[in-house]
Amino acid sequence: MSAVMEVGARIYYDKETGIVIQEVGECSGVVVETTTKQDFAGILHLLSVFLIP
Repeated sequence: MSAVMEVGARIYYDKETGIVIQEVGECSGVVVETTTKQDFAGILHLLSVFLIP
């Protein structure tokens, strides 16, 4: 049986400029918590699909 879990929001930003690089929203229910590496792999994949011809 799966446990119900809550994962808080994460905001990745450039330390020098303060510019937000990526926001990962909150999730609850039957979810899998991701690592920083997985978060960026997901956004890089989306960028490659939509921005690179």
